Amino acid sequence: MNIVDFLFSFINKINIALKEANETKFWLMLLRDCKYISDELAESLLLDCYRIIKILATIVGKVKLKIKNTK
Repeated sequence: MNIVDFLFSFINKINIALKEANETKFWLMLLRDCKYISDELAESLLLDCYRIIKILATIVGKVKLKIKNTK
């Protein structure tokens, strides 16, 4: 496996994590809206979720740039 193949595989795994984080955001908002969790707890967890999404999206962008520069 060369570096480009490895990077594509890595991006696929990070994209799965990104989809999971977005689904988690959906469920947290649903739990908040249905009053299963408090607004304060929801906002704290959603803030963490947004941070994770931002980190994962940044990783994907940087790895894609690395692939582009490697070819």
